[in-house]
Amino acid sequence: MNETSWGNAGRYGLADFYLVRANVFPVEVWENTVKAADLYRAFEEKPVLEALAAASPSLYDSLSCLSQEIKPRKRSQIENSLLRYLIRMTTRPTPYGLFAGVAVGGYREQAAFQFSQLDSYQKHARPDMEWTLRLIRELESRPELIRQLRVQTNPAVYLAGNKIRLPYVNRYGRAEQHHALMRSSLHRSQTVEFALQEAGEPIAFETLTERIAARFTQANLKEVRRFLEDLLQREYLISELRSSLSNKHPFTRLMDLLVSLEGIDEITEKLAAVSRDLASYHHIPMGTGTATYLELSKSMKDLADVKHPLQVDVMLNGCEVALPGSIKKELEAAAEIIWRLSCRQVGNPHLQGFRNDFLERYGRDREVPLLELLDDEVGLGSPALYKFPAGHREYDPKPATQSRMRETYVTTLAMQAVAKRQLEVELTDDTLANLESVPPKFAHSPLSMELYASVEAQSVEALNSGDYLIWLNENSGSFGAGKSFGRFSLTEQLNLQEQFLQIHQAEQSHRPEAIFAEVIFLPCTDRDANLTITQASRDFQILLGVFHSDQDQRVISLEDLLVGCTGEFFYLKSRSLNREVIPVTNHMLNLVGVPNVYRFLLELATERSKQWEPMNWGNMKQAPFLPRLRYKRIVIAPAQWRLSKFSNLQTWREEWKVPRYLYLVEEDQRMMLDLDNELHFALLQNAFNKLTEHQYLTLTECCYDPQGSWCQGPVGRHATEFVFPFLKKADAAAVTEARELRWGTYLPDCEIKDRTFFTGSEWLYAKLYIPHRQQNEFLRKHLKAFCEQALSKALFEEFYYIRFDEPEPHLRLRFHGQSSLLVHQLIPLLAQWASTLQQKGILLRLSYDTYEREIERFGGLEAVESAEKIFAADSRLAVFLHDFSSKNSKSADLETLGVFSVLDMMTCFFPDRNDQLSWLESIVTMKPSREGYAKKRSQLIRLAEEKEDWIHGEIARIMEERRNKIFDYRKVIVRLGNETFLERVAETFLHLHINRLIGGGDKEAQLLALALRVLRELTLRQG
Repeated sequence: MNETSWGNAGRYGLADFYLVRANVFPVEVWENTVKAADLYRAFEEKPVLEALAAASPSLYDSLSCLSQEIKPRKRSQIENSLLRYLIRMTTRPTPYGLFAGVAVGGYREQAAFQFSQLDSYQKHARPDMEWTLRLIRELESRPELIRQLRVQTNPAVYLAGNKIRLPYVNRYGRAEQHHALMRSSLHRSQTVEFALQEAGEPIAFETLTERIAARFTQANLKEVRRFLEDLLQREYLISELRSSLSNKHPFTRLMDLLVSLEGIDEITEKLAAVSRDLASYHHIPMGTGTATYLELSKSMKDLADVKHPLQVDVMLNGCEVALPGSIKKELEAAAEIIWRLSCRQVGNPHLQGFRNDFLERYGRDREVPLLELLDDEVGLGSPALYKFPAGHREYDPKPATQSRMRETYVTTLAMQAVAKRQLEVELTDDTLANLESVPPKFAHSPLSMELYASVEAQSVEALNSGDYLIWLNENSGSFGAGKSFGRFSLTEQLNLQEQFLQIHQAEQSHRPEAIFAEVIFLPCTDRDANLTITQASRDFQILLGVFHSDQDQRVISLEDLLVGCTGEFFYLKSRSLNREVIPVTNHMLNLVGVPNVYRFLLELATERSKQWEPMNWGNMKQAPFLPRLRYKRIVIAPAQWRLSKFSNLQTWREEWKVPRYLYLVEEDQRMMLDLDNELHFALLQNAFNKLTEHQYLTLTECCYDPQGSWCQGPVGRHATEFVFPFLKKADAAAVTEARELRWGTYLPDCEIKDRTFFTGSEWLYAKLYIPHRQQNEFLRKHLKAFCEQALSKALFEEFYYIRFDEPEPHLRLRFHGQSSLLVHQLIPLLAQWASTLQQKGILLRLSYDTYEREIERFGGLEAVESAEKIFAADSRLAVFLHDFSSKNSKSADLETLGVFSVLDMMTCFFPDRNDQLSWLESIVTMKPSREGYAKKRSQLIRLAEEKEDWIHGEIARIMEERRNKIFDYRKVIVRLGNETFLERVAETFLHLHINRLIGGGDKEAQLLALALRVLRELTLRQG
């Protein structure tokens, strides 16, 4: 693929559909509201009144005050609120209540836009999840009702030692009021464990009661019921009232469930009335449903008193939107540009510290149960920035990765625009290349994404002739196609099954071996649940805090999920299915305030991707003005102004050539203002007056001309925005790379006593912090002498060492022997030795740590015990080679000896030289310089052919000892039936040997490259 091509299609192709989002009310209403009287007149219109009643019942009630004598300040407050709502419902097409609606559009040869009359639109109302959860809470407080229900063990429950834990507690969507109580644990008693095992699948409450009473005969039924009710209240059990949020009609399902229960006829009758009124409201034309809406809200509040009992969306029935097929190429180029210009890092930077901790404790070859990993008592606890529960890790965010050259270039672009008083900078392929911080890899592009954009044209004819602009919404989009569609999948009017299938098939083609599992989650904030209700669209689900009621989807339990780390990224795997799992959602819930386990699952899915971002202005983002950036017909970033308290609002517009129409940006929302409109300017003035010393207002230019638009309906022009899904194009290399990833291993039967060794056990683990430049001298002069002294006293049986650079350069020494000798004699001797080294300026400090065996890395418990003997023999060899090289530097330097040693080790794993060559070629990443190889070639070849006399002495004996230990290890692996594992682990042993001898990094790469050159020459000679 041509990485430098910008205007041509790149990594992404458009799906053949998109979401149309348009305001229900025309822009003319906004345009014609220039005085307070106009505002009052606008809210006399019945459709506008109904929209206001659905959005803010309290403001709707305040309308009656305007016809009375009220204080000027209160009147002004009401008028300001009404004006804001009017602007919202006429100029901002983001779906919200009855303000804006949605439809699905496609592509044709010629563009088309047809809006129907207002009374054709279809309202879709459903109970707000805050109301639903409040109702469920009231129902679950009735013991007589609970006893008629089925219950199930909360899928988030897990065992940890003598505790049964729950990583988060929902509290019916009110857990944000009890942050300290968002996790829970119970003592692991036989009764609790039995109850949770029996309820692993849905079971009738009374059946479970009887089973427990039969198993534990000392408890009577009354006591058992109280015990189970307590488990329900504490959410270790959940009832079937908490159905999965992947159910398309949760309220209908709740109704169906309740009608079969006894003793709640009064409630079911009221709910049936609510259901009938909902169905009736759906079919009442816009503008004639205000009274029905308010009455329905009141009857629902009688059942569960919440501020907003209803959620309402609008389907733009009769709306036909088609974009010309010719626009697709430019939209795909827009996706390519916005992704390639992103300064984000691959993956999640705030997880880097957590990755390092994982590798330090578990290594690359060990997979750890998800829930254990996030538990701070048995695992690593909470990653940085995670809040529920919060942990000890901190994250110091670094500025987005940008080269100094890019920073300078961005500054130059902005300053040149200011100097020339230009509103726009036109970009070319060359300027885009200068804005690209680091050319990204195809493999790092997300599997799919969405971008929100507006298409500006004066008419349909202009659009068809190519006279248009594509404005990318600078703060909107998603990191997965379909997320913005999710909540609308609940409606009958938008049948999105085929569209979702297209997305899923495209994503699966890139990761054919993986399972895409939809995470179904009941949020801790009740109203957030409105976002997470979607139609189940994947074959697999992961459930958190909900009852499994959909038998069509296969559920992967949290207990079945394992986490591994390749070193570069985390991954998730199903233990039972032995396949990678990619957690996905079909909604836009923000991850900042969610439980750790949910956030971690979804962040794992983005570990291998670099996500797109709006134009990154670097240090210029604080500038009072930034120009529009346009590439051909694509507006990458609109012009932007920042107003601080120190600005002069009266002269600002003229000084900075500010256009008439602007968006006032408030967080992720924007309000369209006409600066020639006195009402609008007063809104801006009011916001400006509230600024403190360190605050500012952000304004951007509008993405369309409100006086001319191709989106013309029977009642006027409509503000319209499109959600474009993009799907990553096929890439065979990336698929192969994903298939060939090196996974870790999970050994559930390995006991802690065989894995973890504290100081005072049979292993003593010491860390000696020694600068790089002194490590080789330490090995040949000091370590060798110390070990000989300690061995002469039989203080240990075996020992080995390894070099590490993090957090500071140090050597890790591990001694194996009798615990009493290690503690009472070796430790004092180590302390005495360390003191001497410190006085000589060699050692900075000495510390002791817990030895965690890398059992998975070396093939199991028996295998790691054999591997430890290789480590010991290899350490003796490395120390000897250091000593030999210092005394015989003319015969061979350390690098040359290293090549000889590496070739010798390879023969233990690959007896055939051709196998050695092909394997080494697969792992070597560096080419040795011709000069460097030429200088050593003769000696390297003589060593490899064993023609040097001195290699048949002590070196041969120590190498033979190492060979024997490797052959013993091979026998263990073969006996365990894992012979193919040898090829994988050979690289590990080679890496550890080179680390002991000369260190890692470029030194290791250079040594392996020399070994490859020698091996190639020997193979050619062999013929």
